[in-house]
Amino acid sequence: AGFNIPNRLTSVTKSHLKPFKIQPPVDIIRNGVDTDKYSPGETQEKSGKFEILIVGKHNQAKNHSTLIQAASELKDTKLLIPSDGPLTEQLKTQANRLGVDAEFSGRVTENELIQLYRRADLFCLPSENEGLPLSMLESLSCGTPVLVSDVGDNDVIVEESNAGATLKNTEAKHVRSGIKHTRQQGLESMSDRARKYAAGNLDWEQIANRYGEAFGSVHR
Repeated sequence: AGFNIPNRLTSVTKSHLKPFKIQPPVDIIRNGVDTDKYSPGETQEKSGKFEILIVGKHNQAKNHSTLIQAASELKDTKLLIPSDGPLTEQLKTQANRLGVDAEFSGRVTENELIQLYRRADLFCLPSENEGLPLSMLESLSCGTPVLVSDVGDNDVIVEESNAGATLKNTEAKHVRSGIKHTRQQGLESMSDRARKYAAGNLDWEQIANRYGEAFGSVHR
C-alpha cells in the first residue's frame, strides 16, 4: 500500500515539527483569537493587590501548585484561579496552609474569563509542557503581560510580542523571581505591546486568510 506525500504542511508551532523530518514547505500558522471579544476594557474593581491569573485545568501539567508556592513569599499578591480539575481541593488546601490569597472561581463563562484577563496584572502559566496555549494568546489579546514556561513555542511568542518573559526553570523560587523581574519591566508598556501584537498577528480573520492562501497554493 502506498501513501500520499503532501505538497504543503501547516503547523501551529515549530516545536511540533522537531520529531519529524519534514520535506515539503511548512507554514507556521498560529492559533487564532477573537481579538474584538478578547480585548482590553473596563473590569470590576480590583483588590488593590498585584493580581496574577493562571488559566488551565487543575492538573499536574499546568503546575498551579508551583505558582501557589511562589506566591507564598510575595507581598500584596493575589492569585486568580478559575476552572477545576482533579487537584482543585489539594490546591485550595495548599493555598490556605501557606496563607496565599487565592480566588478559586471554578468554571467560568467566556465573558467571565475575559473579565479575569482584563483584571489581572500578569498572566502566569508555569506548565510542564505545551504546544501553544490558547490562554496565553487570549491574555495578550486582552493586553495582559505573560510569564510562561519555556516550552513549545512560548519563547517565540514572548520574543515577538515583547510583552512578557519565559521561565527556563519552573521551580517555585524561579517562578517567584520571574514574577518580581517582570513587575519591574514596566507592565503598562508591556500591556500596550501585548495588545498590538495580538491585533496584528493573532486575529482569527488573519489566521483564516493564511490558511486560505496555503490551501489555495496547492490547487493552482
